[in-house]
Amino acid sequence: MHTAGKMLFVVLCALCVAACSQPQRNVHVDQIPFFWSWFQTNQKALFASDDPGDMEHVSLGEKLKRIEEELTYEIGPVANGKREMAVSADGIPELFPVVQQVVKAAPKMEQWKIVAFRQRISEANLKELAIKGAPLNLSSGKGKDQEGIEIAVKDMRAGIVRAGEKANITVFIKGYNKQEDQDNLALVMLQQALGEYDMVMKVGDIKFASTQEANEKNSIPFVKLAGAFDKLMAQKN
Repeated sequence: MHTAGKMLFVVLCALCVAACSQPQRNVHVDQIPFFWSWFQTNQKALFASDDPGDMEHVSLGEKLKRIEEELTYEIGPVANGKREMAVSADGIPELFPVVQQVVKAAPKMEQWKIVAFRQRISEANLKELAIKGAPLNLSSGKGKDQEGIEIAVKDMRAGIVRAGEKANITVFIKGYNKQEDQDNLALVMLQQALGEYDMVMKVGDIKFASTQEANEKNSIPFVKLAGAFDKLMAQKN
């Protein structure tokens, strides 16, 4: 069983009762104006580049981490003459206010749309999504001749039930064999479907199972999860 706080290969600490038991974050809000000043100066080069290894992208990541080292970003493709950049807390809920502060301070730019948190992708794009991970046990040398693990939305279903103020989700995966690699890829899929904010703040327990355990009564096609999630969470508890 996984919680929504475990996503994109980040294992978050359990909620603590005492504030002193929480990790200390070194947030430099004074760096926010400098970050956006640099961004404005380099926005044309960033807009033109699709290579995360380019100097501008590397510098962007470095300067964002000067605000808080766990902050990251994601830049989408050009659409209608604009690119969207999501400032992300990388699934760490205590950094959500920092992300919101950074985004609120963003200047208006003709070619850029700045948003807080990784966004959902459209149902049309989600429908075609498939992601592949490294072979199992690659670090030990045992996976050199194995094919990478791959999961595809078309082969997935989802079960969703309300649990107080949150929703518990079961992700059914074709060929699931309880490998952590499969769980991690499924968590990436789940964030693509629901977005970073809802994934962390509105999802409770996450379970994984084989599609052999799924049927029309306990699940829906994974591509329909976002709509079902929104409808369920809009209901009064």
